Amino acid sequence: HYYKTNYINYEILMLLGLVVSGLTTNILLIAFMWNTVKLIKSGEFFSRSNTKILWRLVPFSFLNDFLVNNADMLYKDTSLTLSLGSIFIPLLIAVVALIYSTGVLLTEENRLTV
Repeated sequence: HYYKTNYINYEILMLLGLVVSGLTTNILLIAFMWNTVKLIKSGEFFSRSNTKILWRLVPFSFLNDFLVNNADMLYKDTSLTLSLGSIFIPLLIAVVALIYSTGVLLTEENRLTV
């Protein structure tokens, strides 16, 4: 009985994590795209708000990908797996965030020199 209760709590926690991380990841991506479209219309491309969005996307992307890759644990007896994509995608987003933050700094510096 104790094992079954713990397993059900684990399932609920995993489902909640899937929903929250999935929604948060999608909301952050939509916010990034929305801001980018607004910036392009105004003649800009880089902004601090988009840099913050990218940095917030890194952990949620990892969590979402990790939980999606291990979702089969909800109905099968399998062990946790950590795929290469779970590591590579957040690292790629972090590299883009670094490049983007460099673009923000260069844009701000360019505005000051004019």
